[in-house]
Amino acid sequence: MKSILHKLLRYRLVRNTGWLFSYQISTYIAHLAIIPFLTRVLPVSEYGAVMAVMAATQLAFTLTDYGFSVSATYEVSLNRDQAVKIQQIIADVHGAKILLVAGALLALFALACLPAYRPYPSLFIFAGLTVVAQAYQPVWLFQGLEHMKAYAFYMVAVRLAFMVSVFVLVRQAGDGVWVLASLALANGLGMGIGLYTMHSLGYHPMGMSLHGGLKVLRDTAGYFWGRLAFAAYTSANAIVIGAAGLMQAGLYTAVEQIYKAGQSVGGPVSQALYPSLANSRDVRVLWKIVPTMTGVMVAGCGVIAWFAPEVVQLAFGASYASAVPVLYVFLATVPVSTLGMVLGYPLFAALGRPHIANHTLVAAGLVHITLLGSVWTMGALSAYNVAFCVLCTESLMLILRIILGYITYRRTQLATQSPPP
Repeated sequence: MKSILHKLLRYRLVRNTGWLFSYQISTYIAHLAIIPFLTRVLPVSEYGAVMAVMAATQLAFTLTDYGFSVSATYEVSLNRDQAVKIQQIIADVHGAKILLVAGALLALFALACLPAYRPYPSLFIFAGLTVVAQAYQPVWLFQGLEHMKAYAFYMVAVRLAFMVSVFVLVRQAGDGVWVLASLALANGLGMGIGLYTMHSLGYHPMGMSLHGGLKVLRDTAGYFWGRLAFAAYTSANAIVIGAAGLMQAGLYTAVEQIYKAGQSVGGPVSQALYPSLANSRDVRVLWKIVPTMTGVMVAGCGVIAWFAPEVVQLAFGASYASAVPVLYVFLATVPVSTLGMVLGYPLFAALGRPHIANHTLVAAGLVHITLLGSVWTMGALSAYNVAFCVLCTESLMLILRIILGYITYRRTQLATQSPPP
């Protein structure tokens, strides 16, 4: 057994996936501890406001990330042995983020002016600090260099700092602001650790180029639209529901945590595969992983669905009993979503066409916005209906990726087999 484990750990992909799973385990622990605590201490409407503003910070992060988690990761993975080139990528990305952070803060201010969110100005102050700290966490660099150990260590530190701060500071109704303060503190710690680690790897974290930043913004705009489309059917849902009613936002965001926990089983696999397959172009790795992962996800979600009422009551309390139907929809979505992740950027990077995964994200985002608009127009905006929109969107994206992946794979095979002229 030890010899088998030793052989497995010799593979960089296995080690990286292991480190990412360790990060996800810390995320599970934080969520399993914090969410039930908050749903019992805070009123449903205050909990809904807190989670909606946290979703807004995630949406703002989509703007400041600008798809660099995909495009910059890809560039770094292709140039990992060229330190000068990587330093230029760092300077360009950091230069671009000056402009992106300014835009994200303006967007947060506009959201804070909406009637539903006006009673919570302090939430948005700490949300703004979180956005700045998130923007300069160099996750994309560690992913591109496949230094997942460093990434896992500092992300675990962020999660633990957030969890401890929440338990210490949140004691009663009205303390929701301390959740956002804890988030800002934890992400500030993550930024500091990340930039220090970047420096220890031999790169200058404070180097930035506005000229290069403007150029990279133009060149990678396609990835931004892809990430923005992704945010349209993830982070934006809680914000939209919150604007219509914080009670429904509370129900939605509570059971959404179980959905996110399920998603994050496939997340480490996808994150580790992306830079590895971009470099190796070995599609066969996917065919070994996909069947096993799909079977595990379907079985796990089936077990949770069987005990759904008990799970909701145990995790969130009796006040959230009406969220059980929403959980059923999310559990149906988990296998679809995780399979879509693995057959997205990792597959198309292996085929040398990562932009195709981007196009499927944009298409799915447009469909989701259309579905949300229809539900809003009909006056049927609720946690259940929005969750069902997510299921439809994820299903469409998976179908698109399977079809386009097959077509691209066949064309690649034919091009490889064709004799030279």
